Amino acid sequence: MALASRDSIYSKLHFESRGDVAEILSTYALSLISGISQPRLLDLGCGSGAVSIAALRKRHDLRAVAIDISPLNIASSLAAADKANVGNRFVAECADYVAWRGGTFDLIISDGVLQLIDTRTTELVRRLAMDLVTGGHLIATIPFECWANSVRILLRRMWGGLPPAADRLAMIVARRLHPEFSSEFLADRLSYLRITPVRLLNDQLLAEFSRQGLQLIEQDHWPSPSAAKLDHKLLVWQKR
Repeated sequence: MALASRDSIYSKLHFESRGDVAEILSTYALSLISGISQPRLLDLGCGSGAVSIAALRKRHDLRAVAIDISPLNIASSLAAADKANVGNRFVAECADYVAWRGGTFDLIISDGVLQLIDTRTTELVRRLAMDLVTGGHLIATIPFECWANSVRILLRRMWGGLPPAADRLAMIVARRLHPEFSSEFLADRLSYLRITPVRLLNDQLLAEFSRQGLQLIEQDHWPSPSAAKLDHKLLVWQKR
């Protein structure tokens, strides 16, 4: 990410990945590389590493690299990989993706992260294309342009102007709406209510992916667990 202020924000955050989402994404992702021997996976913006760890548990010749700008997330993902007995095939690095160099991959998965990477869109998409082998796949969930997301983004900007003490009220509401989640899990996500995306999915973004040699082969609505979360789509590109 280009801006130091954003680096500072993310470096202090922790994000606990949802296990159910990880199972869905990993299962679908592995179906795309079923014919490839010893594939490499990049978990971009890995959070606690749930997606790549779930994939490693399902596919024993898979190797995964997980990167995130938060040291807390990297520590969580390494601990989770060891607990799942896949640590010998799992590498986690605290890094700025745009500056990072990790070779090429058969598969890149990025769940709700591409809209937060603060660099020029052309530069980001070019890097994604460079990091895929020919025929490789990128799977991403990303918020899209719509009136509902415009309203949510406006509310986030307004929320960002409130003192942190307002988070206590938000936690009370969150616990009532989502009793199935722990307080720690909700607190992780509460911090993101103060963050607005630097890009949304639209025709211009799709055109940039096409210009960089990434062919869109599927897109679908991605269900949101919360009214506060931006509406996302699941997209799959293949490198030509």
